[in-house]
Amino acid sequence: MRKTLKIALTLTLVLTLTNIGLLSAKENNLKLDIPEKYGRVIESYQGKDNRLIVQIQDLHTNYEAQANEAKLIYYLLKNKGWRLVATEGAEGEVDTSIFELFDDTATKEEVARFFMSKGQITGAEYLHILKKVPFAIYGAEDADLYKKHLDSFKGSLSYKDDVLQYCRQIKQALNEIKRNIYTPELKELDRRISAYDERKIPLNNYVSYLNRIFSTHSVNLNRFPNFERLNGIIELEKKIDFRKVEKEHLEAIKELSQSLSEEELADLIVKSVDFKAEKISAGKYYDHLRRLIAKKNFSLRSYPNLERYIYYIIISEQINHRRLFSEIKSLKELARRTLYTNDDQARLDRLLKNIDILEGFINIKLTNEDVQYYHTHKSEFTPQIFRNFIQKYATEYNLDNPFYDFSSYLPEMEDFYTLAEQRDKALVENTLKAMQARGEKAAILICGGFHTKGVTQLLKQKDISYIVITPRVGSKMDTELYFSVLRGEMVSDEEMEELEEELSKKKRR
Repeated sequence: MRKTLKIALTLTLVLTLTNIGLLSAKENNLKLDIPEKYGRVIESYQGKDNRLIVQIQDLHTNYEAQANEAKLIYYLLKNKGWRLVATEGAEGEVDTSIFELFDDTATKEEVARFFMSKGQITGAEYLHILKKVPFAIYGAEDADLYKKHLDSFKGSLSYKDDVLQYCRQIKQALNEIKRNIYTPELKELDRRISAYDERKIPLNNYVSYLNRIFSTHSVNLNRFPNFERLNGIIELEKKIDFRKVEKEHLEAIKELSQSLSEEELADLIVKSVDFKAEKISAGKYYDHLRRLIAKKNFSLRSYPNLERYIYYIIISEQINHRRLFSEIKSLKELARRTLYTNDDQARLDRLLKNIDILEGFINIKLTNEDVQYYHTHKSEFTPQIFRNFIQKYATEYNLDNPFYDFSSYLPEMEDFYTLAEQRDKALVENTLKAMQARGEKAAILICGGFHTKGVTQLLKQKDISYIVITPRVGSKMDTELYFSVLRGEMVSDEEMEELEEELSKKKRR
């Protein structure tokens, strides 16, 4: 009887694993499955507090990002039963009822899509207007703090064009010097960095190239664990025949099951079912299988692709994606330092980085790491430092040496980012208050990627669980449209007339 039960359990397990497929791993302390065509989870934290905030990183006024944010929100609300979306840029309840003036659903959707494309409404508001699933949108800002932040931006407009013109002139001179004093290896590194930044080469190729530099020069990468794990994955991928993994998986399970007790076999079935239903991650399933194999002294020598795939998945889940990209950014600088052959190459790159930071200040494109870098190297941000370096090569390379004293504007630029960091606390506290008022244990918070570091730090301090999602997007943010929206500019009369004409044509068809 017991032998018959074990045979039945083994058959159940094999049937469960059949066509289970190869799942990509996600780095998560806290699991949340979302469609990859809409976005991906980049960070998570499992706190002891029973509340959860899911931050979706907003790419302001980017239509593709807003559309995918709407799809992500709909997916989460529909599948998780959540009913609260908090957002930056507003305080209190967000009212979209004006769109109810359109009785025809198709017309209402087209008008909403038009205003979303013009940056006048967000993906969350677009979804709220369509009423596909009931939920509330709550503005999580402190109105006074937000107004100060907006006024800080508007104050920068008076000198924006002059600073940007100066940045372009300095870059032109520095790049001409670079062309003459860079070694072929540094020029190749520069080419690869640009190709990666412009998405002309995939991440794996870029990482492999950087790793070859570090290997050649015997650079220790212990400080970059996520980069090293990714390198391990890339190397493993080359040794795995993915077409054979599923077949070896089934064959190994059949052989392993002979040495398992009924309880162990039943437990493996449960894990397999949960894995197939996406209740547990690929990493958790394969880690359980790996431990079981070790416990039974079972050899995977006959199943080499499965053995490598198990470690491939486990290592994948150990990667913190947000930290990985931060490490890759740091390693870009390390690669440069590794290849320098004289001090002026290093000074040149530092000046180019500094002018990028200055340009980022005025274009509102700095990351938390950029702001921290600026404060650490603040003494280097003077027009005289740029002028002195260029002057050294001006005669030899026939260079213009522009001078523009931007120093007096730096305090205002700093204030903008200081206020942005202060808003992090308001976004978190007001979202939690809205959750408490509505009796919600989970909420979606929509705010820009700059706020991620501050928001997640505050949540971790409170031991509240969080998940960070970045929407899938292939296009860059339209900076001019973003500035236009921040200036409070509305859709033009000409654009409204075009919309009305298009709607009239469709009604006549």
